[in-house]
Amino acid sequence: MQGRKPYLDEIGVGMRDTEVVLEWLEYLSGTFGAGGAQHVLEYYRRLGWITEDVRLELMEHMRGLSLEELNNKKYDEPGTLEGPLSTFSGTPFGVHARSLDYIAEIQGENLEEHIHTRRMAETRSSDELSARSPGLEAEIDV
Repeated sequence: MQGRKPYLDEIGVGMRDTEVVLEWLEYLSGTFGAGGAQHVLEYYRRLGWITEDVRLELMEHMRGLSLEELNNKKYDEPGTLEGPLSTFSGTPFGVHARSLDYIAEIQGENLEEHIHTRRMAETRSSDELSARSPGLEAEIDV
């Protein structure tokens, strides 16, 4: 997920990949309902998070879920997130942030590591700007 899209262009065939995919689909269908999960996958495709091939493959996996798993809609419940995505807990983006975490896991990426690296780079850039223009911060805060 190093700034390139789509973030997920294929799903591995390993057991861990399948487990994460099924967990993600249960999460989506439990959050949005079966029809809503299908719409969300299309939304992620349009955003460039997943490819059309991945969307179709996920739809195939979704067909294998039980009715109980598909009809356990709890969208009105605020999502709680842990780790680097915890700031999105309870927000409308929270459910989608959790999907990004699933996508990263399927891709074999560590989202927490990427977020930490990004924050370090932003802090460093801010520190360098402050060192070059000490009066600039005071002007911006005004």
